[in-house]
Amino acid sequence: MHPEGGQRHCWIGSLGVPGSGQGFNESGLFVGMHSKFTRDLSTKGTPIFQIASDVLAECTNLEEATNRILKTRRLCGLSLFVVDTRAKDAAIVGFSARHAEVVRPEEDTLVRTNHYVTKDMQSREVGPHPFQENTHGRFQRLTELLEEKRGNLSPEDGPVLLGDCIDPFEGRKRVTGSIVAAMNNVQSVVLSPEDDALWMAHGDYPVCLNDRFRGFRISALWEGDENRYDIDDLPGGGQLDATERAALYEYEEAWSAYLDQLDTSKAVYHLLCATELLPGEPIFPRMAGLLLLKEKLYARALPLLLQNTEYDYRDPVMHAEAHVWAGRCLDLLGHQDEALKHYDIAAGLDAPPVSKAAERHRNKPFKAWQLLNISPEFIVGTALAKF
Repeated sequence: MHPEGGQRHCWIGSLGVPGSGQGFNESGLFVGMHSKFTRDLSTKGTPIFQIASDVLAECTNLEEATNRILKTRRLCGLSLFVVDTRAKDAAIVGFSARHAEVVRPEEDTLVRTNHYVTKDMQSREVGPHPFQENTHGRFQRLTELLEEKRGNLSPEDGPVLLGDCIDPFEGRKRVTGSIVAAMNNVQSVVLSPEDDALWMAHGDYPVCLNDRFRGFRISALWEGDENRYDIDDLPGGGQLDATERAALYEYEEAWSAYLDQLDTSKAVYHLLCATELLPGEPIFPRMAGLLLLKEKLYARALPLLLQNTEYDYRDPVMHAEAHVWAGRCLDLLGHQDEALKHYDIAAGLDAPPVSKAAERHRNKPFKAWQLLNISPEFIVGTALAKF
């Protein structure tokens, strides 16, 4: 794009998405977008895409971009990851409608996922613990990976990092959950201005797990020279084997059935198929059980939620949550004595806020009306719920 009176800039988008909050301009500025959730909202302000567009069209360095974002009247919560590729400097401007944080690199490393990092911004942040665990887990893992690559990071490492499948809380490989290779990933990009190169993940959803990142020559994009666009692709990270890919496909199909088609039965079917393919992944039976619990099909939900408790958890929060869900289902079936056994296990773990909920349930059984506060969420692999 080349707006009148502004700089040329290029949006980095996904197939079927005409606009994007991510792009770079001819001055070497790159802008990336990360969702945030805050109580500080406004009905009057500049739309998010317009903020990003204004920065790319009118700013030439990091200071100009940062000041522009901070001075703009805003609507909601977000972080803009701004990189001055020529100055080799960067900042993250995390904001809400009326407040903001500016985060700079520490020891030449800067990472962002979907949570605020300063106490002031965190005081207005919203989001139940499953979401917080997910974003903090991805942040932790990316920080670890970058530290491992300190001094030796190359473009070829980009797809490996973006497709990483290690859950830092479990310390092992997963196909979904609190992993960098999020199941809802529609855009993964490696940008190397020094190599005049841009690579974008290409293939099925989630794109970060595909076999190749398609290469483009940045100078050719500016010049509109289609004959020079293509450069050698980067290989994908190769994180999943054929069985794991098949299981993840079933999980994606379950998500689509539940949200797009509003067909819980079909969603449960795909989750059970995923469970057969990958019996060691606890998210599959957990989500099937939660969907059935939400539909008040308690007898069908119970064996799946009990199966979810049998996993060898290393993460105390998810260990406690597995037993709380089983206990809640048993409460709804009228089996309070059996429910207490699960609440006792969860309450004995150091896993706030879930262990605190288990303590309450020992004296106050879970009721059907409380299902209104439960929302199964495929992205984090559990339910968003009050604990």
